[in-house]
Amino acid sequence: MYNKFKLIVVLVLLPAISMATEKSSRIVTINDIEWGYLNPLRGDLSPGAANLWGDRTKDVSTGMLVRFKKGFQSPPHIHNITYRGVVITGLLHNDDPEAEKLWMPTGSFWTQPAGENHITAANGEANLIYLEIDSGPYLVKPADQAFDDGSFFESSGKFEHDLENTSINEVIIYIRSNKEYLVK
Repeated sequence: MYNKFKLIVVLVLLPAISMATEKSSRIVTINDIEWGYLNPLRGDLSPGAANLWGDRTKDVSTGMLVRFKKGFQSPPHIHNITYRGVVITGLLHNDDPEAEKLWMPTGSFWTQPAGENHITAANGEANLIYLEIDSGPYLVKPADQAFDDGSFFESSGKFEHDLENTSINEVIIYIRSNKEYLVK
């Protein structure tokens, strides 16, 4: 009877122990980060990437570090998912391939909508960003596969968008674009 009671207690407490572990602090030092390629198909031409939590190759939310060499510029491309980026150090540009370079310094934030054609470039001596996705996998695809994910629409060269249910991040995308705006 005693062993049966122990087994029941363990089975009942196991989920609680697991949940407590997930809520505890986790420290990852720079020496413990495992770097790979953000776009493995480009090899050494790709920025370095390291998952901090989650897994960018799976259908889960993920936070990662991405580092770029000075002078890096991607070819025009799209992603299958929307991501958010924060510049930790360096100078980053992320916009339409035809846009004039807008170098975002340390602390800058942007959102890249799924399916939108863009380039990413880096111009600091050291360039590091934090990139976050709500679900994966994080894929890099050719620009000719661009699509409108429905976040914004373009009409006669002007963006139109109702701001009533819009986050500040979406408004920043409007401001960073080199287009005219009709904001309702």
